[in-house]
Amino acid sequence: RSPFTIPLIGFNMQFQGWRWLISHSKVAWHKKYQIDFLGLSLHYLVWVAIPLAFFPAAHVFEFYLLRIGLMGCALFAVLAPGHFPEEAACLNGSGGQDFVLLQTAATLNFRTGFFGRLVCSGLEYQIEHHLFPNVSHVYYPKMAPLVQKFCAEQGVPYRSCSWPAAIWKSLCVFHEPPPIEVDIEARRCGS
Repeated sequence: RSPFTIPLIGFNMQFQGWRWLISHSKVAWHKKYQIDFLGLSLHYLVWVAIPLAFFPAAHVFEFYLLRIGLMGCALFAVLAPGHFPEEAACLNGSGGQDFVLLQTAATLNFRTGFFGRLVCSGLEYQIEHHLFPNVSHVYYPKMAPLVQKFCAEQGVPYRSCSWPAAIWKSLCVFHEPPPIEVDIEARRCGS
């Protein structure tokens, strides 16, 4: 694993989307599968097929590769800071029964300014996002103090750092990956 793989995130997401859709092709094609198929297909129509009618193939593919590579970097900048830093536990999947502890131990919030809030669309509030995924992100800033207080009362972690610090900590994981944790209870505050 290397930070040089970050631009490949966008390609991996496309691959995983097609893989998921194909693996579910034996299931009756419900409307949601048709919408996914249409969205994935339209992507190539808009970004590859139509531009090929107006520009040389080399330019179209170079631009496409650059675009998806930059999207991978943007995805890393938005998604990794909430999950990659060492403070966010890397769990082995066995977890435990305490939903709140699992969510707060494996994520952390990061602080952004106006531009960051616009770009991240609430994902800078990873703890709130994981605890309340069906609540609109516009409410997360108001919820955060209440969630932080609740976490303190319950003895579960609630961590936050600046966006640049969280990105740096996320990049450091490539150099020294954190250990996979088995005992999530060790993350309980006061343990």
